[in-house]
Amino acid sequence: MARYLHVLEAYSSAIQLDFPMSLRTVHTISQALRAQSSRFSSVSENIANLNTTGYKRSTVHFSEMMAGNHNQVNPAAHNGGNESGASTHAATFNGISSRMARDHMGDGQFHQTGGDLDLAIQGSGKFIVRDYDGDDFSVAGETYLTSAGNFEVRPFYKGGVQSLENQGLYLSDQNGHNVMGLMYSEATGEYETVNSVGSLSPIRLAKAASKEATEAIATSEVVFGGNLPSDTPVGGSVTLGMNLYNGHGKVNAAGDGADSRFTDTIPMSFILTKLATNVWGIKMLNSQKVGGKNVDELAENEIPYGDEIPLAAVSSEAVQEQLGWRIQFDGDGQPLRVWTGGGNFPPAGSTVITDFNNFRVPITVTAPNPAQVIEDPNNPGQFLRNPALPKYVEKELNLKFDFRNVDSYGGESTVTLTPNGRTVTVRQFTNLSVASDGIVYRHFDDGAQVPLAKLVAGVARSINGLDDVSGTLSRIGSRSGEVSVLALDSSGSQRLLTGVLEASDVDLAEEFSEMIINQRAYSVSTKTLTTAIEMQERAVQLKK
Repeated sequence: MARYLHVLEAYSSAIQLDFPMSLRTVHTISQALRAQSSRFSSVSENIANLNTTGYKRSTVHFSEMMAGNHNQVNPAAHNGGNESGASTHAATFNGISSRMARDHMGDGQFHQTGGDLDLAIQGSGKFIVRDYDGDDFSVAGETYLTSAGNFEVRPFYKGGVQSLENQGLYLSDQNGHNVMGLMYSEATGEYETVNSVGSLSPIRLAKAASKEATEAIATSEVVFGGNLPSDTPVGGSVTLGMNLYNGHGKVNAAGDGADSRFTDTIPMSFILTKLATNVWGIKMLNSQKVGGKNVDELAENEIPYGDEIPLAAVSSEAVQEQLGWRIQFDGDGQPLRVWTGGGNFPPAGSTVITDFNNFRVPITVTAPNPAQVIEDPNNPGQFLRNPALPKYVEKELNLKFDFRNVDSYGGESTVTLTPNGRTVTVRQFTNLSVASDGIVYRHFDDGAQVPLAKLVAGVARSINGLDDVSGTLSRIGSRSGEVSVLALDSSGSQRLLTGVLEASDVDLAEEFSEMIINQRAYSVSTKTLTTAIEMQERAVQLKK
């Protein structure tokens, strides 16, 4: 067809000088045929992408082509007069033109898939993806917008070396482009702040296939909950056990668990004793024993150090002295006040707390110094002490006790203690998922989920001014204007749907209807062309 149109245009040019009117007729029809041919291509593309995720249908717009101003007419001259008058300019019709456009405004149908990385944006925004090059994806390429949210996790190899040690993962679209977003910093607990599309980061894990060690976190809060039975006789007590974390944990040399030399748990006992009606005394004691002795009873040479009995000590005497405090309940069994010191009522000068979410007690914990142990350079896997460094280190834990969820009624004791903090663990990455607020989470085999990044939406000032790359990819162009970076959530103007994909917006019935109309227009144009050529040939014969 294209070759036929080129021949037709060449033929039109050849006879232009002798028969300008016929030329315009043939030229107009050739333009019509070319326009209808482009419409056929558009319909074919739409039907072929009926099941393509995020595809936006294309349409062809037709418009008149006007030649320059011709046939200048002076009305006065036609009247035979000598006066001058304004000229009338008549523009000559010179065929039609066609322009393909893609409608980005409408949404396709949304359908549930349940996939962790199947996403859709309800709104004018699109996902932002980018090409990357180089052995370690360090060279940024073209940036695109897309409605196709059927993402996946793909491997990349740092330095171009395809080994497990150098393997990472990146969130990718189906074309292999990196999905862009705001990376999360575990150190600050915040996401990147950007003001342009170009400042976004690729969402990827530098090393996802290997195991990951968690950081040890010291206990900072203990939450009380449950019931302290009000019908307990005076002198009766409830004892609870709990581990505090001192934050001195370390992964062992093999990388497959916490090093037992640096165990950071401190076994503690809480003793709650009924002192009077609605008044309980609370003490916290170090319950760790070595050879039947409490830790604070040990001589220096009796303090163990090594794999068998790792030490993390808190002096029992100091704890009793610091934490001899009281809690009083009102007649309805709710916490009334907490104070330090003895007595069944707050003594003069004692600290009284009624903010049950913020009762703080400073304590000092002691543990082996991780920096003192070094690997023997002559015996890998064996460790030596560095005598220049202290054997033990101390750390202040400003513990906060939360009593909001404890009460005192008759019945059985159900009181519990829940500390925060954690020891060192080694866990294996399993998969990524995305929440409705756009946060991309890393999941591990221990059930933990950790933020990795946050997805955003790119919104063009003129969305239909985007330059088309394909039916699912668009490029920021001169007609689209600036693209803003907006947050995604579950209820705003850019609503993120998770476990959902946006289907193609192609309407098959509408495309067949367009095809029928286009076929008839094409048929009429070819018949007109045949008639125009026959008339041209007859005119040539008459001229001879």
